[in-house]
Amino acid sequence: MATEITISKISWGNVPDSAQSVTLEYKLWSASSWTTLATGVNVDVDGDVLDSPLPSVSGLTAGELYYVRGFNECQSPVEYFSISIQL
Repeated sequence: MATEITISKISWGNVPDSAQSVTLEYKLWSASSWTTLATGVNVDVDGDVLDSPLPSVSGLTAGELYYVRGFNECQSPVEYFSISIQL
């Protein structure tokens, strides 16, 4: 069973005019705080992650529910997306 999350594409809430640098965070569904998965992740306007290697986190617990969210890295961060992932 999967114990790793790899981010290769995101879905923008509002499609930007140009590629964006984002911070990705994740947490176990029951956790009160978020953990940084990656910062400075380059994402194209179509949602493709341009970084290589792709941002990922391993060592997660199989069968658990995790949340992943992303923010642009401007002065007033905006949450562009969030998703739940069942491992």
